[in-house]
Amino acid sequence: MLATEAIGEGPAGMTAAGYVALNRLKNGYGGAKSLSDVVYQPHQFEGMSRANQVHPEDYDKASQVADALLSGQVPDPTGGAMAF
Repeated sequence: MLATEAIGEGPAGMTAAGYVALNRLKNGYGGAKSLSDVVYQPHQFEGMSRANQVHPEDYDKASQVADALLSGQVPDPTGGAMAF
């Protein structure tokens, strides 16, 4: 989701998008019980509909951001936001 939704925003934008998804999960947004539930909810993350248009190197960049985000190495820059 980070590569499809926010790759053009760089690491800061990808971190923010990732935290929006995590915040939605934390708050049970739309009944979500997993990150997959969150990102695949219809009409929530537009980028998910064009995942086949992402370059492989973009996934590498997004993976680095995701690892930092999920391991708690980077704080939530959104202040708990569930939308952007």
